[in-house]
Amino acid sequence: MKNNKAINLLIAANIISGFATGITMISIPWYFNQTLNDPHLFLNIFFIITFICLFWGVFAGSIVDRFKRKNIFIYAAIICSIIVLTASLIGYLNNKIHWLIVATVFGFTVFYYNIYYPNLYAFAQEITEKKYFGKINSYLEIQGQATSMIAGAIAAILLEGTHNKNIIFGSKKIYLGFDINPWGLEKIFLIDGLTYIIAAIIISFVYYKKIKKINVEKGKLIKRLYSGFNFLIKNKKILIFGIFSYMIFAFLIIEMFTLLPEYIIKVLDGQASVFASQEVVYSIGAITSGLLVAKIFNNNKNAITGIIIFMFSTFIICMGMFFVPTIIMLFITSFILGITNAGTRILRITYIFNHVPNNYIGRVNSIFNIANVIIRLILITIFINKFFTTDQNVIYAYFICGIIILLSIIPLLIYNYDS
Repeated sequence: MKNNKAINLLIAANIISGFATGITMISIPWYFNQTLNDPHLFLNIFFIITFICLFWGVFAGSIVDRFKRKNIFIYAAIICSIIVLTASLIGYLNNKIHWLIVATVFGFTVFYYNIYYPNLYAFAQEITEKKYFGKINSYLEIQGQATSMIAGAIAAILLEGTHNKNIIFGSKKIYLGFDINPWGLEKIFLIDGLTYIIAAIIISFVYYKKIKKINVEKGKLIKRLYSGFNFLIKNKKILIFGIFSYMIFAFLIIEMFTLLPEYIIKVLDGQASVFASQEVVYSIGAITSGLLVAKIFNNNKNAITGIIIFMFSTFIICMGMFFVPTIIMLFITSFILGITNAGTRILRITYIFNHVPNNYIGRVNSIFNIANVIIRLILITIFINKFFTTDQNVIYAYFICGIIILLSIIPLLIYNYDS
C-alpha cells in the first residue's frame, strides 16, 4: 500500500480512542438500567438522540465530502474531549453525575460516531488503492473489534470490581490476585476524554498521498445534499443495497443500547459482568469474521450472497434469544452476531467503495445512515411501550426484530438475482 504509514497511524488512533469510548458506551446503558433502575428513561433519551441524528447525519456526510478528512478527525476528537472531560470534572466536584450529564455524554458520543465512521471509511477509500479495499476494511474491522473485546473485558471488571480477588466472566470466576473497586462514571469519562486528545495528536502526524485527484464539490449545502441524493436516484441498485444491507446494524444498535441490558437483568437475572462479557464474545466472533470474510466472499456477486446468509443467520439468532433465553444461548448468539454484523459491514463497505466515487461517499453513507436511523426510530417507538420493559416481555422485541430482518432479505434476493 502506498500510504502504509498513514494507515498504521490511523489504526493506532482508532485503537486508542475506541478503547475508552467502548468502555463508556457499555457503562452508560448499564447505569440507566441498573443504577437508576429506569430503562424507560434511557429509551426516551435514546429516541431523542436518534431523532436528532436524522438531521445531523445528513450534515455530517456533507462535511466529510467537503473538508479535509484529517482535520475532521482532529476537530471532532477535540470537541468530544471537552464535553467528556467537563462531565468528568462535574462528577468529581459533586461526587456524583446527574443523569442529564450522562445522557449528554452519550448523545455527543453518538453524534461523534455519526461523523467519525463515515469520515474513517471515506479517508480509508481516499488513501487506499482499489485492489486493497477488501484488505483495509478487514484490517479496520479486526482492529475495531479487538479494541472492543479489550474494552468489554475491562468494563466487566470496572463496572462491578472484583469479588474476593476474583473477576466474573459470564458465570465463571477468574482469580486475579488483587482487588479492584468499581469505577464511577467520572473516572471512566476522564480516561475517555484523555484518549480523544491522544488520538487527535496521533492523527496530526498523518501524512499521505491521494491515490487520485478528488473533485471536491464546494457549492452550498443544499446543492451538495441534492447532488448526493441525485447520485443514488440514478443508481437505484446501490440505493436498495445500501438500505437493506444495513438492517443487521440497525438491530445491533437497538439491541446493545436498549434490549440487551433489559434482557440480561429481567430474563437472565445477570449482572454487569454478563453484559460486558458478552461484548468480549461478540468481538471474538467479529475478529473471526474479519480474518475470513473477505477471502471467502471475494467479488460483488459473492458479497451480496454473503450478506444474505449473514442476515438469515441473524434472524436465527433473534429466534434463539426468544425461544431459548439462557446465558449459554446469549454467548452463542453474541459470537454469531459478531460474525454476521462484522462480515456484513466488511462486504457492504467494500462493495460501496467499488461502486461510489470518493467525492460522493460521505453523503451516500449518510443517506444510508438516515434510512437506518428511521428504522431505529420506528423500532424504538415500538419498544418504548412499557410492555417491553415489564417482566420478561423484552423477548418479544427479539422476535419482532428477527421477522424484520427476515423480510429485509427479500429485496437483496431480488437484487442478487437481477445482478
